[in-house]
Amino acid sequence: MRVRYLLAVALAAVCLGAVPPASAQGTGTNVAVANIRRIFNDMQETKDVTQQMDNQQKALRAEGDQRQAKLKQLQDARDVLKVGSPQYEDQNRQLITASAETKAWMEGAQAQFQHTQKVQTKLLFEKIQNAVVELATERNIDLVLTQTQLDIPDNLDRINVEQLQGLINTRNVLFASPKVDISNEVIARLDAKYKAGKK
Repeated sequence: MRVRYLLAVALAAVCLGAVPPASAQGTGTNVAVANIRRIFNDMQETKDVTQQMDNQQKALRAEGDQRQAKLKQLQDARDVLKVGSPQYEDQNRQLITASAETKAWMEGAQAQFQHTQKVQTKLLFEKIQNAVVELATERNIDLVLTQTQLDIPDNLDRINVEQLQGLINTRNVLFASPKVDISNEVIARLDAKYKAGKK
């Protein structure tokens, strides 16, 4: 779940910077809205990618635990030796080398995981954007607004004024009739393409 949350947050940040101004009211322009966050979370490909990344994270954690256990064994073997003896110094060198290798591996694995996370988020966003463009073109929709909003908690004592203002500022669409929300259609289109691509 944490992976999906991080992906959704990253995607929301991308989308908030890309929303066109809603200045077409009263001009006869066909307008629709799409809830990017809901589309992202509900599309099947996101669920599959999230599962894959969860599995990858578990595998990395397991390997990290094994490496830490090996370091503990090396340390325990060193600590039973007499400090300053040749055997102690040899074991200490092994421990230092293994510690440096483990640290480098952990940093590299984390950097690679985050890179993969960003690449997957970008690819999923591009697929969503392409599906929106296709649907809008077919239905002669001139403008699709990104409907992105974070829930304001009922208990306002849990947040400060700045946090409340930040939540309010994410509300880029104050009202949209359900009939102009194309989110479900976008999800259906994306899932159909994804299913077809897996055959």
